[in-house]
Amino acid sequence: MNQKKIKVLEVLNLAGWGGAPQVVYDLVNGLDKSRFEIHIVCGQDNDVGLMKTLEEQRIKIIILPELKRKPAPISDLRALLKLFRLIKKEKYHVVHGHSSKAGFLARWAAKLAGVKKIYFTVHGWAFENTKEFGRIRPLLIFLERLAGLITTKIICISKYVKGVGLERKIAKPNKFVLIYNGVKQPTALNKKEAKNLLGLGDKDFIFGMISRLSYPKEPLLFLEAVKLSTQKYNQVKFLLVGSGHYYQSCLEYIKTHRLEKNILLLGSRSPSELSKIIPAFDVGVLITSSEGLGLSLIQIISYGIPIIGSNVGGIPEIIQDGINGYLVSNQPQDILDKMEKLLKNPSLLRDMGLKAKAIALEKFNLDKTVEAYTQLYLE
Repeated sequence: MNQKKIKVLEVLNLAGWGGAPQVVYDLVNGLDKSRFEIHIVCGQDNDVGLMKTLEEQRIKIIILPELKRKPAPISDLRALLKLFRLIKKEKYHVVHGHSSKAGFLARWAAKLAGVKKIYFTVHGWAFENTKEFGRIRPLLIFLERLAGLITTKIICISKYVKGVGLERKIAKPNKFVLIYNGVKQPTALNKKEAKNLLGLGDKDFIFGMISRLSYPKEPLLFLEAVKLSTQKYNQVKFLLVGSGHYYQSCLEYIKTHRLEKNILLLGSRSPSELSKIIPAFDVGVLITSSEGLGLSLIQIISYGIPIIGSNVGGIPEIIQDGINGYLVSNQPQDILDKMEKLLKNPSLLRDMGLKAKAIALEKFNLDKTVEAYTQLYLE
């Protein structure tokens, strides 16, 4: 007798490549399709790479244009009603929301539809984004506490994220679960091939930053450190991979300071494209004012590449300072100082790369991540 599949609905705001969508993509790919039937609901986004890739793998994608990132009461109510109708019709066993807006609406729609297993993965608390949501911060905390009452488990991607949730009393402690994001161990091109594909020289030393180019990320601070370095080094190149509101500002900064020969601004790239870009890095970088964990850093260390990252949020859970990379303050000179340490010391670069690979295998293994979610869904 065939066992009935467990129907799972994953709900997220955007469909473009980035933190939460990448995690959903990896999770959906990793789950056993003989045990789970998986559908995805997401809002419309200009970057449709995620949707196309998953549709090719016969994963059902439902586009919900009303599902927007920022508060929009009328659209939010429409999204809630549409989610409720969909969940009621499809009779999902598990509903799993990702990020604050989608997570809130998905959980209440699931509760109203009578779903028993309601999960929420926190990729970062919206109420910590004081720049965009500072005025409504108390409201966001209240709404998270309200949704926490009906949530089966709240999955946190780092100890830092879990600590914030506990501190703000979002839910009872026994509802919180820590599951680190994981990445598949890569089969990489060699460094020389990767550099040549990007039009870079074999002897060029490459610093690369992969990031959404919008708040709270700080690509312009990275570029300021780049400007300082170009005054001293000739064969150092910098890659900035990503798109967002800061893209135009980055482009203008590069032109104003005549850094076109030093920096490649590559825009948003899919996972398959990143697998050909990351091997070119000698050092990975992530400069940001806040961060739940830092998926791009995990991707980079999986290739055995040391990293430099801002000493904020969950990043210290990836970077063991002085072991597999360096933690920095968000000061261009501090960033440059750590860059120089790795640039000038090949043996240190090699040793940190080996430690980075070992940490990725042990702590951020995608198989472990998928298994942890599988067990939650089967509870």
